[in-house]
Amino acid sequence: MRIINFKLSSEDKQMITKYTDFGDHFWMVSQDVYEDIVALLYTGYKSISRHIISFDDLYEEAKNRYVSGYEVSYKRGLEKLFEMRRDIVFFANGDLFRDVYDDNKLTLEQKAEILLKGMEAILDHLMNHTPDKGLGNQGSQSSGQGSGQGISGGTTPYEMYGNILNAILPPSTNKGQGNGVGATRGKDELEKNNKLNEELRKKIGSLVRKVFQQGRYNLFNLASNFLSAFDRDEKGEWTDVEIGNSLRFRPMRGLSELSKIPSYNFFLPDEVLEAKIINRQFMVPQYRERKKRKQLIYVLGDVSSSMGGERREMFMKAVMISLGRKAIEDTGRMFYRFFESSPHALKGLTARYQWPSFSEEIIDKQMSGGTSIHNAVAQASEDIEKIKEVDDETELVLITDGTELLDADEINKRVTCKKYCILLESVGSSMLDSYKKCFDTVLVANVSSVDDAMKHGLEFSKCR
Repeated sequence: MRIINFKLSSEDKQMITKYTDFGDHFWMVSQDVYEDIVALLYTGYKSISRHIISFDDLYEEAKNRYVSGYEVSYKRGLEKLFEMRRDIVFFANGDLFRDVYDDNKLTLEQKAEILLKGMEAILDHLMNHTPDKGLGNQGSQSSGQGSGQGISGGTTPYEMYGNILNAILPPSTNKGQGNGVGATRGKDELEKNNKLNEELRKKIGSLVRKVFQQGRYNLFNLASNFLSAFDRDEKGEWTDVEIGNSLRFRPMRGLSELSKIPSYNFFLPDEVLEAKIINRQFMVPQYRERKKRKQLIYVLGDVSSSMGGERREMFMKAVMISLGRKAIEDTGRMFYRFFESSPHALKGLTARYQWPSFSEEIIDKQMSGGTSIHNAVAQASEDIEKIKEVDDETELVLITDGTELLDADEINKRVTCKKYCILLESVGSSMLDSYKKCFDTVLVANVSSVDDAMKHGLEFSKCR
């Protein structure tokens, strides 16, 4: 089913065939998905509301699918259609689509090529990293039928696109951090901000293409999984970590927030559902403004040779990306050093425009050298004294595989702020005890492989 009401020409459809014939995985979803992507290049993201199908169309299509036997459950069929409609709204308003759509140097065909090849990269990722998931409602390019889902387990191609891009790119914020635009900024500052935003868009576009080309989107997905675990308090891993805001609820602001309400609401009677949406009566979660002191996170990332295996390297980078994104979203400040036998240069992530260069550095970082956590902590102690402000609440986070026995007296004497250690490998009891004596909280990764983490999230056990 097409979600965007825009008729494509035969030339457009030939162009789609041209770029979808080259890949190994395009057959997994409906041709309608690719036609909607190209249709968006004509309608644009600002006019999507005038071209997207209505709720009534969704109800009618769900009924037809159920009556014809295409769907065994009317409710599940309707939920799928709502998910597809929601996902394309997110896709059209995502940074990747906006960056490509707004690039005047690209022709429409070049834009279509970037987006379609990005879809192929995602489908390739799904096939290679979810071995236990079979194919669900597979669409056919020739038939033009199919739900557009393609993958069982509730993940649509649009949603996968959105998950990857949301993990890569932190959302905009108007909380006044960095170079954000306030309500009463002067003309010069606004012009400066607009220039920075332009540069940021170019960097973001470059980063997104680089991520797709290198096939590193699984790294950002891991980071997103870790961030979800980071936010929830079910097992108490991060109960004492003052990073982030407390949760409350507020009325939804518009259709773009439909994904935040529980899916069972879509099974309400039509008139009730539409009335609640029109009147914005559904409640969605929102983080309160932080009332505590400003947050300063100082991170030490182990890049020694022992971290060179795929699992350790990927997990370390995913945690770094998660902490960086959390700092950006919460308008905190993050400083970090990589280290091996000696600490690397001090870097900072204090404003959103720094995010692309931060992400690129994480992606490209190579593992080599010996390990000296003591040298790294000694340097961190000096750095924190220089960069912290009077009202900062400072926390040090160490990410390592735990190959070095620590001297608790030395480390506790040097660093008096809250300290957290994330061990990417299980270690012996004597080694673990040395870390428990040095850090307020010690977390140990209990996921055996990257594939497991992609499916179940980055799970950690709290040892202290």
